[in-house]
Amino acid sequence: MAKYGPRFAGKTSTQIKAADRADYTMYLKAKKAYDAKRKELTTELAQAGQMTGPLTQMTAALKEKLGVEKLDTTTMRRAAAQISDPEFKGLLTSLYQNMKQGGIGDTDALIAELTSELKEQREQLDYSLNTKFNARAEIVKDNPDDVAQRNYGNNDVMGPDALHGTHVAGIIAAVRDNNLGVQGIAAAPVQIMSVRTVPNGDERDKDVANAIRYAVDNGAQIINMSFGKEFSPQRPAVEAAYKYAASKNVLLVHAAGNEDDNLDVTQHYPASFYLDGSTPPNLLTVGASGSTDDENLTASFSNYSKRQVDVFAPGVGIYSTLPGNKYGSESGTSMASPVTAGVAAVLKSYFPNLTAADLKRIIRQSAQVHHTQVLIPGENGKKADFSTLSATGGIVDLYEAVRLAAQQDASHK
Repeated sequence: MAKYGPRFAGKTSTQIKAADRADYTMYLKAKKAYDAKRKELTTELAQAGQMTGPLTQMTAALKEKLGVEKLDTTTMRRAAAQISDPEFKGLLTSLYQNMKQGGIGDTDALIAELTSELKEQREQLDYSLNTKFNARAEIVKDNPDDVAQRNYGNNDVMGPDALHGTHVAGIIAAVRDNNLGVQGIAAAPVQIMSVRTVPNGDERDKDVANAIRYAVDNGAQIINMSFGKEFSPQRPAVEAAYKYAASKNVLLVHAAGNEDDNLDVTQHYPASFYLDGSTPPNLLTVGASGSTDDENLTASFSNYSKRQVDVFAPGVGIYSTLPGNKYGSESGTSMASPVTAGVAAVLKSYFPNLTAADLKRIIRQSAQVHHTQVLIPGENGKKADFSTLSATGGIVDLYEAVRLAAQQDASHK
């Protein structure tokens, strides 16, 4: 929008030169998505803003009535079973069910997550969906059209807000033996390399490609990619980086996205396949699963695809590290992806001779298939067999992955 708007805003197709038609078509598609997203976010922001105050007051009143300082789901369930007041009982039961479905343990965490969502929505409107904000000029100071440019950016991995990256990193490899907070999936010798890929308000293919190359060149063996977008004008540069990672035997693990879309119908990027239709041998795309084996086994927000999503992994109410020695729960395919990257890291640490293709194959083959009837994300109550929503039909299983890797390792000796 920011790039093509000055060229095409207000023009009709008859006014466009033949050489500019491809760019004009992309502009129209981007404008439609941009307008729809701004409208959606504006509405959601208003609704969430109206909800925060009353919810805070309500939870404070519930705590006082029950005589507790912290109102968790266990307390709510027990209280609802004992209280006779139908209005109070209904309020507690409804709140309990919503929190359980979202994987949220207590009302303080619920309010914190809602506040975080409000902040994220405001930032999307102020930065990501603000065509007047030029992150390249103000932050990066590179030539955004030069995909061959490598030396730009800085080593500030914290930036203005490190919450997302810190939470993702903790899922993979938070210290397991210090009796603090959470245990990451992968223990030592697994280490985290932080690469801040996306400046606030912009996510260019060039940055994605260079982040992959930087990580590969500096020793990464598994790259978690908890980001995504709807347009990819410099897609060949990203594909070249995929292939570069494959040539160095590096596994890429990518979040499927949180738009409740079928990726076979609505494409998101970085894509799960190359422009020629072939599949990268070193790429795993991950959807988010819920915490219960029922109709909510598929996270309501998760993208899915029988062809483009390899596996699902837990992505609802995931408790992990936050900046400032804090901990909290977040939900998203951004959480499911590092769960899977953590599984890959465990496999690689125990079986270092596994290739990127081996890791992908083992994680796919060991995924536990579920045939539960689940709500299809974004389909207004329609249900389907969970196994039809991804290529494997399964959820990652670390135990089974290690067992399978050990069997195959033994057979090669």
